[in-house]
Order: sequence, then structure tokens, then C-alpha cells
Amino acid sequence: MVKKRRIKHRLPSPLRQGQIDAFEMSTNFFSLSTDMFLIVNRDGSIIGDNGKLRLYLGVPEDTVSLNTTASLIPFIHPNYREKAIQSFCHAFQEGAKQNMEVRYTCADGADRWISWSLSPQLDRGFMYCVGRDITEKKRMERELEKSNENLSNLLGSITDVCFAIDSECRFTYLNDEAEKAFGHRRAELLGKNIWSLYPHIQDTIFHREYGRAIAERRQVSFEAYSPFFERWSGIRVYPTRDGVLIYSRDISEQKKLLNEIDRLERLNLIGQMAGGIGHEIRNPMTTVRGFLQVLSTKHRESEVHFDLMIEELDRANGIITDFLSLSKTKPANRQPHNLNRLLENIVPSIQANAYESKKEVLLELNPLPDVLIDKKEICRVLLNLMQNALDVTTAGGTIHVRTDHREPRHVTVSIRDNGPGIAPENIGRIGTPFFTTKADGTGLGLALSYNTINRHGGKIEFDTCAQGTTFYVHLPLA
Repeated sequence: MVKKRRIKHRLPSPLRQGQIDAFEMSTNFFSLSTDMFLIVNRDGSIIGDNGKLRLYLGVPEDTVSLNTTASLIPFIHPNYREKAIQSFCHAFQEGAKQNMEVRYTCADGADRWISWSLSPQLDRGFMYCVGRDITEKKRMERELEKSNENLSNLLGSITDVCFAIDSECRFTYLNDEAEKAFGHRRAELLGKNIWSLYPHIQDTIFHREYGRAIAERRQVSFEAYSPFFERWSGIRVYPTRDGVLIYSRDISEQKKLLNEIDRLERLNLIGQMAGGIGHEIRNPMTTVRGFLQVLSTKHRESEVHFDLMIEELDRANGIITDFLSLSKTKPANRQPHNLNRLLENIVPSIQANAYESKKEVLLELNPLPDVLIDKKEICRVLLNLMQNALDVTTAGGTIHVRTDHREPRHVTVSIRDNGPGIAPENIGRIGTPFFTTKADGTGLGLALSYNTINRHGGKIEFDTCAQGTTFYVHLPLA
């Protein structure tokens, strides 16, 4: 209980009996409160208290006197002493209310927190100080901070792009991958409007779906190609309290694989059709060719015309042969061969063609192990790719042919041109039967090349840009 005699003695006098009774009621009320009440004068003397601070600090009455603010300083954690003294002095100097949170070390060694509200009464020469235990609040704040830190570390460690924007579309969080994807440091983006920073992605599916998730407060998932990131992304948008959290996963390889599966399925279907109708077309063509040869001997005056018809029939027959090749499922004659030796034999013919058109073919051969291949088929693939590179290279340009053994189980032949590159709308159609950009092309060359390499257990890939295209032929070791 509060020592009323001491408090009465320190109150201004004279007091009427009613005032004394009112004060006694208030001190009784304060003694029942769990909060800590102090009355402190200008020199730091504690002229009134409800005894709760002593109990809170665990200091017995017969040990340490707590009748001045100076006597409380040893219980304040060293990191908070200077700030507490400054706040106390500022309240008396300015006459303004102050709020401060102070960390104490109690008599039993435990750390506890008190939130103080200081209300100076300058005209009366003292200050009311009300303290409340916020130890549990601080513990919860630390737990929340730790939880947020763990979450931030978790999001920062994932390989997906993760970022958050508020209802005004301003960045509120970015993980490390998001920093890389946007090309700016986190500090440069936080608080900035995403559409102001990247106006070129406005009026796109990204803008629409982010806005829909914010407006409808529901999860949104979609896939889209991002010209900004130059990749396909699988995106999930989760509503949060004040905006949305966005996860973006790179699915470019997945898309490429699905496109390849689709292309192979179409190729397989065409191959089955080729096997069924190719022979039916070739048989009557053989008959027609035979009669044309007979007629050309009887009508010498029209021999030129007959020869032209026979030549066109032979060309059509060659296309059918290529068409029938699509129905093959395995290489006919696989033997160990070294791709360097093959290229040394076939590149000179391409170099001769290049020389005539004022172009150059450079051959860079690195040591290679043997591969198990059908020599004739692989030579045809390499010749086709080199001829394609030659066709798109302008006079004075260069085709680079290189071999490498960088992967443990594969060897690679790369053929690079410096042509205009493949148009974006055509990238997905490369290798599709009958697709061609050449005026006199059949659209079977690349289709056959893809089919041949697939049957050998390898794959063809390419990179393209405005400065040229590089095709990569990967073949497994023997």
C-alpha cells in the first residue's frame, strides 16, 4: 500500500478536508492499478508513487532506496540509459508530453520493458509518470520480427522471382531473384510504382491479372511470355492485406519441351502418312517417267521438253524420298565415327560454294571422342545446316563451324551465321515439315535433320538474334 503520510506531507498546503479525502481516494485507486505511477519534481526526487515500480523491479523495501530518478538508473539497461535521461529532461524543459520505451534489468537478472508516459506540470513544478509493463508485447514483436526474418530468408533463397506490391501498385518487397529480374537493387524499387517504372508492361496480361487479383481479392494464375524478362513465366498472384504477392517461375524450358513434344507428334503423324501414301505416289510416277523416256526417243524435235518433264519428275521423286525418310524410326547403319573427320571431308565443298559468293567458312575442330552414327545421314544433316547458314549470310559474311566436347556424354557441332536471325513468329515452326522461308524450298530439310538427330538419340537446338543464328547438333557418345 501507498504510504499516505509521506504523500500528504509533500502535497501543497493548506488543503481543505474535501481535497484530502479526494487525494486519499485517488491514491487508493492508484494502488489497485497494475500500472506504475510516479510523481517526480524538477530535481528528480520522487514525491509520490503507488509502489508498483519497486515490486516490478523486484527490489525489497529494506534494501535499496528508490526515492529519486537517479536511483532508478542502475536498473535501466545500459543501451537505454542515455535515451531515457534525454526524454526525461526534454519533458521538463519543453513542457511537452513524452512517450518512451525503456528496457530494465530487474533484481533477479531478468530483462523487462516499461512503456512510460511523461506528463509535465510546469506550473506546479512536478511531472506525472505512468508506466506499463510491455514485456510480453516486446516478446511478441521479437517473435514477429524473427518470423518475418525467417520468411524473408526463405523467400530470398528460392529460385523463383517473388515480389509484393500494395493496392497502389508500389513495390513493398522483392527477393534476390526479383532484384536480378528487374535489374535494379531492392532499395531503388521499394515504394516505386511498378507501372511507372515499367510502362511497357501496361495494357498486357500482367497489368490485367494483377489488377484483377487486387480488385477481386482472389488468387490468380496464368502463363505468359514476358518481353521484359525475355522468357515464359508461370505466375501466381496471391491477395494480401494491402496488395498482392507475386510468384513468377521461369517455364521457358518447359515450354520448349512441350513445343518439341508437339513437333515430334506432328512429325510422327506426317511420317506415318508418308509411309502410307509415298509408295502409292511413286509407283505411277515411275510409269510416267518410263513412257516419257520412250516418247522422247520417238519425238526428237521435243526432246528438250521431255527432258524437262523427266527432270521435274526426278525432283518430285526426290521430295517423296525425303518425305518417306520422315517415317524412319531408327538409323539404318550406325558405326563409330569421329565428327571432326566427317567435317574435314564435307566442309571443303561448302567452302567452295562460299568462295563463289564472296563468303567465308571457318572450321574450328576440338578433340572429340567417337559417336555411333549413320555416317551418310549425319553428313546430310550437317551439309543441310551449313547450306542454310550460307544462304542467309550476306556477301562478306562468315559461317563458323565448331566442334566441342563440353558435356560428359555428348559431343556438339555448332554452326553460326551472321544473317538477320529468325523472325519471332517463325521460331516455334522451325523443324516443322513443309515450313520454309525460301522461295524454292520444300520445307523438308530441317524436318529431316531434326528427325535424323532424334533417331540418333541426340537433339538440335538454336539461338537466334538480329546478329545471326547458331544451330547446335548434340550427339551421344558411342
